Amino acid sequence: MEKLAQRTLESEKSPFQRANSLLSDFLLPTQVQGIKEMTTLIETKDEECLKNLESVLKVFISCMNHGDSYVYLAAINGLVALGSLRLDDALPFLCKQFGAWEVTHSPEARTKVGEAIVKLASYCEGFLGQYREN
Repeated sequence: MEKLAQRTLESEKSPFQRANSLLSDFLLPTQVQGIKEMTTLIETKDEECLKNLESVLKVFISCMNHGDSYVYLAAINGLVALGSLRLDDALPFLCKQFGAWEVTHSPEARTKVGEAIVKLASYCEGFLGQYREN
């Protein structure tokens, strides 16, 4: 009976609330599922998610420093999705990470960040010059 009540409460949550609750789970795969769901909500322009972009950005940024590639690769994808809406936040951050990761991360991880930067650069459509200092 208790599990049925818990499922009912889960089904009453909005997609954003569900993704947010997954992020706070103690299991790493569940947290990553939350990151992926948050990314999907950004891509589909979920209204509640768009109202909370600042907190979503903080989640993605904090996940970028995680030691597990499963987590920070999901966060990179999230930042790319977020960059389509808030390029001024995502692109400078990824550029700084790319430089900082030279010593601390594998070449493969830096390549993923570089790929994310290229994807975000495609959103600039000729306005990339303003980011040259990053």
